[in-house]
Amino acid sequence: MIPAGELLLVAGACALYAFDAGRLLYADEFMLEGRGNRWRARDGAAVLLSGRRPLLPDLLRPGRALLPVSVERLACGSGPSGADTRHFLAALRPFGRRATLLMVLFFPGLPLVLRTFGTGVVLLAWMVAVYAVIGSIAWRLWRGRRVLELPTAAVASLALECALCPPFAINIVRKLCGRAERLRLDDARRVLGEDGHRVLRQAAAHRIDDLLSYLPPDGDTVGRLGEQRARLQLEATP
Repeated sequence: MIPAGELLLVAGACALYAFDAGRLLYADEFMLEGRGNRWRARDGAAVLLSGRRPLLPDLLRPGRALLPVSVERLACGSGPSGADTRHFLAALRPFGRRATLLMVLFFPGLPLVLRTFGTGVVLLAWMVAVYAVIGSIAWRLWRGRRVLELPTAAVASLALECALCPPFAINIVRKLCGRAERLRLDDARRVLGEDGHRVLRQAAAHRIDDLLSYLPPDGDTVGRLGEQRARLQLEATP
């Protein structure tokens, strides 16, 4: 049995990880979750929290890319200049492996260490392993800052956040994806592949239909959404 105090430590780590992984989506937003070369759309819950829809991603797979998509920006113009989105996604892979390793160290690693060895030297070795992984994350952030388009201050901020609260480091891939505002329809087929492009169009059309169902029939917003809906239909043909 794990003593009550140490059990609270494990529960606290779980709660911090889940809290940091959660997202609040605006009415026109959804997420694209990468599973290898496959993509799926993730929508928020039906309930609203502070006017936004909460989304809890798959907590057992922290290495998956989770790209935010805004319908308002998706079909308007081209993405920001800089690194190719495919290079950005490729740069996330080393972070995905480290995030998965950290998750294993915390769950089930931490409860197993506490239950078997208590709070002695083995727990200290576990902490060294955790911070070694976090150190490699910080090094990767610095090394890949140009591809990830991170200024020096952002690298320092992310590294410090991971060091001060190690469960937050498990979400490093999601944190990096949350900073990406690059996906546009004009390059979605090239970046996501044909299947990913189809998933993106269907999810965006569903979000637009949902918005149109409760917006007043007149107004500039409805007109823009109608134009974007029409472009999504045109994008259905390669």
